Amino acid sequence: MGAEGEAGDPPAVLRVVVFDDLLAVGALAEEVPPDVDLRLYDRADDAVAVVRDARPDLVLMDYEMNGLVAGDAAVRALRAAMGGSLAILAISASTRGNQRMLAEGADGVVPKTQVGAFLRARAARARGGARAPEDQAEPALSDPSHRGGREGR
Repeated sequence: MGAEGEAGDPPAVLRVVVFDDLLAVGALAEEVPPDVDLRLYDRADDAVAVVRDARPDLVLMDYEMNGLVAGDAAVRALRAAMGGSLAILAISASTRGNQRMLAEGADGVVPKTQVGAFLRARAARARGGARAPEDQAEPALSDPSHRGGREGR
């Protein structure tokens, strides 16, 4: 999936770790350019170790995985271990879950339906400011102070 060092893949311009048990791995991988090092995990109980090992540019975190509510605790643990140097975005389908992760230090929210477009746009920007085509424009991150209970923009 674009990991740096695999034969035929370009070097990664963006390293991303996703913690989510419901994102369709195959579908997301097809949407993401080959120069994005995408690592997917369906549980976050070892999030700090995974992130320390992968050294991603970006972490996308769901609130509830495999029936366990862990997103807020994982964000809190990542912030304690990594400080502010790591970009963490909430991708829960639950407004409450996203709000709890934001309260624990997540930097913003990306709707699950927009994760592929968001990553394509981030990769384009990481390549040197190349502008993504209109259909790949980066979705706006949610502003928790203006959400009014809606997911997304």
